[in-house]
This record gives sequence, structure tokens and C-alpha cells, in this order.
Amino acid sequence: MAHQMSDQLTVTLRRDGDRLSITCRGGIDLVSRDQLCDTAIAAITEDQVRHVDVDITGVTFLAAAGARGLLRLQRAAAHHGATFELSRGPAWLERIVTITGLRHPVE
Repeated sequence: MAHQMSDQLTVTLRRDGDRLSITCRGGIDLVSRDQLCDTAIAAITEDQVRHVDVDITGVTFLAAAGARGLLRLQRAAAHHGATFELSRGPAWLERIVTITGLRHPVE
């Protein structure tokens, strides 16, 4: 199911058993972050989700607010007992992911 978050971001959610796949295309900024989080967290909180995979290969812009949104998703997954994994993105995005700690499990 694809959700047009704003003019810049499209998010697709797909369930396969206990796995939730979230695909992001476009920019994640202050406005689109809240829409992304509301939609994705609602899906994460469903009882049967045990794995959350986020595809960020199509992200073209990530504001600080967007990085905080991805951290919110990571914490929501951990809170509900699900694993959280981000795909590898372009080099500029990987630097942000590394700095923010999104590659490390929430404890």
C-alpha cells in the first residue's frame, strides 16, 4: 500500500507474515517525517509484526527531523519486540545513518 506523504515523499508499506517492509522514496523533512511516523508506527504496533525492514535507497534528502523520525521508528520497533533494519543507502545517507546510530540496535 503506497502513501503519498507530501510532494516529496512516497512511502509503501507491505506485510509478509510477521515482516513489515517500508519503502521510502523522496525527501524526509519535518512535514513528511510526522506523516511517515504516524503511518509506519501504526503498522508496527500490530501484534504480529516481528521484523521491520526500511528501504532507504530511494531517499533523496534527509533533514535532521527526518533522521529523528527514523530513530522514532527504530525505537517503536524495539518497544514492540520487533527487529529493525535499514537498507544501505547512498554514501551521503550512510554517513548520517552511522552518525545517528541507526545501524545499532536499541537497548
